[in-house]
Amino acid sequence: MTETTHTQTTPDGAFRPHEARSPEYRLAANALRGLRQDLFHDAFAYRPMHRRGVDGPLTGRLSGRTREYAAWAPHLLVAGAGVLAMLAAWASADGSLWAPMAA
Repeated sequence: MTETTHTQTTPDGAFRPHEARSPEYRLAANALRGLRQDLFHDAFAYRPMHRRGVDGPLTGRLSGRTREYAAWAPHLLVAGAGVLAMLAAWASADGSLWAPMAA
């Protein structure tokens, strides 16, 4: 037997790539793989948010104009999170949220 065809034995508890993993492990690995793909490879890909459907059980009960506005709720949530992050950064930069407005 040559050195390249010799199989190595692993001690107990070592990583064995041929063994099946649990569904939770595979789920976490796939999530991290997708996150890495989004952050490093598709970071600047343009993916607009689409308008949400209004025929669901909750939005179906709304009337007229309110139902139209409910379709844009995810956009409002993203904008609100952005404003909240901006205010938090602004407050941590100089110690006070209202200091720039008082000057």
